[in-house]
Amino acid sequence: MAVANSGAGHKLPTGSADLRQMWLAVDTQVGGRVIPITATPAAGSDAFDVAGKGKFDSEILGADIPKGSRVYRTVFLDARNQQTLQSYEATRIVFDNRLEPSETRKETYRFVVPATASGKIVLRAGVNYLSYPSSFAARLGLPPPKHVEIASTSRVVAIR
Repeated sequence: MAVANSGAGHKLPTGSADLRQMWLAVDTQVGGRVIPITATPAAGSDAFDVAGKGKFDSEILGADIPKGSRVYRTVFLDARNQQTLQSYEATRIVFDNRLEPSETRKETYRFVVPATASGKIVLRAGVNYLSYPSSFAARLGLPPPKHVEIASTSRVVAIR
């Protein structure tokens, strides 16, 4: 599948790069079950690009982004090598996989169709956005952020 930044003249997500979160969630519906399909971390990414795999994800992302989703973000570390959501504390950027202007990025997912599946399955992908993580809101006494689905698609696949 392809994720495109076709309309913005800047990287996505944009704005406060330390706070903005964008992710691709992929799942399949088999019968009455919805099964998340997990992204594979890119080589050399320290798993910052897959929710739930990064060293600081439980503290920073919490439950905002479904585990296994491909995350597009910038990760800042402070002087103690801890991830920070305050850019003024940052001493370096250790990861940035935001989508470049006019970039179309191919994302590949693999999953095993359950042996009990028959008929049709539905594959679904959605690109989502969060202006700041709940962990940041809680520290500052702000309301929880609103999750926005930017785009989604689905496809029905026949099982033979």
